[in-house]
Amino acid sequence: MKKNLMQLVTFLLCAVLLILNIAQARRINSLQDTIESRLKDIQNEVNYSADNSVARVEHLLDQAGRQVEEYGLTPLGVDGDSNTLEAEAYAVLGSYYAGTEVTLLAEAGGTELRVPMESSGDGRFTAQLALPLEADAEIGLTVLISGGGLESREKLGRWGDISMLLPLQYGGVGWSGPSYANGRAESNFHITIEGFGGAAPEVSEAAFAVYRNGEAVQEFGAVADPHSPQDSRAYYTVDTEHNFWSLECEPGDAIEIRFTCVDGDGLGYEFLMLSFNAAEEENATADDPAEDPGRLLRLFWNE
Repeated sequence: MKKNLMQLVTFLLCAVLLILNIAQARRINSLQDTIESRLKDIQNEVNYSADNSVARVEHLLDQAGRQVEEYGLTPLGVDGDSNTLEAEAYAVLGSYYAGTEVTLLAEAGGTELRVPMESSGDGRFTAQLALPLEADAEIGLTVLISGGGLESREKLGRWGDISMLLPLQYGGVGWSGPSYANGRAESNFHITIEGFGGAAPEVSEAAFAVYRNGEAVQEFGAVADPHSPQDSRAYYTVDTEHNFWSLECEPGDAIEIRFTCVDGDGLGYEFLMLSFNAAEEENATADDPAEDPGRLLRLFWNE
């Protein structure tokens, strides 16, 4: 009896020790996982900090090696005789020597210009440019700096296309629908036109033209949208009863609505403001000229 009791006690003690060992092993494994996770977090933080430090050092070194502190490109107007956009470029040097000379290199579409910049004596250099009027012409500016026996070349910046500098700017569109039923597409819409730099736009001869499968089928005069906000921008809608538009068409017809106008210098603009398929009217979307200016903005001279 006593022997059996001792065996039972021994068994229970072994079972308790086994349970304690299992629990301890689990705690150790959990602690090990926690430590490994924390080490990974620390390593990631170190790597992130190191990457940021390297990037910051590279940025500071790049800035330290630059002489140009400020630059810009300001449009002055368009010239119909030369079909160009007149503009003034400037660059401000943070450090320079007496007699420093700066030459501006400009790329506009396939045209390359090389123009000496004039100094105002305080580190500011300016140059006049005549940029070709091509809606999709990308513009890039670089300066060559020569002074104190040293020469350097610095890139200033790029403009995605020349339309960003024109007197009139596309400000977006708004529309309801278009709906398509019983062989007709219908909608209400308006287009927003802005002046460069937030100035009030000078617009004349505003009109809408509608194309069906590439063929012009409708023309409407444009009037100020009566529901537009009162600000410096101009909002135009179609000049019809209740500013309502409709067109007879077949399912699958490709519809384009274009807006044309002329600025104060006589330069004409044609914006592709809305395009959709009559069979997919629920997916109609307004095209943004900023995404594809060569297709969505056409320039012409008013005659």
